Amino acid sequence: MGSDVKHSPTPWRVEKNLYGTANIIETDGRQIAACAAECQSADLDGDAKQDEANAAYIVECVNSHDRLVAENARLRDLVRRMKMSVKYHRAATGDYEILAKQCGWKMPDQPPELDLEPQNEKGEER
Repeated sequence: MGSDVKHSPTPWRVEKNLYGTANIIETDGRQIAACAAECQSADLDGDAKQDEANAAYIVECVNSHDRLVAENARLRDLVRRMKMSVKYHRAATGDYEILAKQCGWKMPDQPPELDLEPQNEKGEER
């Protein structure tokens, strides 16, 4: 797949086809995927239900992805700013005990090391 080729636009949805099995459909109605239990066993109803559940799960994951990535980035930024705040407070006041009491932290023998290295979206250091 080329670097400028993108996945089909979301949200996706699940629809049953003429055989009663699940298809994953993009916003404009084009089929993205068909679940393949058709004519594979005598228990078509059970296979079709499993396919429908799998298709619904795939669609839920795909439709949630962008929101979860954005929320992850927001929370990572919040944690980074909190770490920086603790670091600067400690540097400015030199009094870790007061900060620990204010935050309800148990006092360690040594103040914790703060990891302020930049990280990528997957949490790996750059």
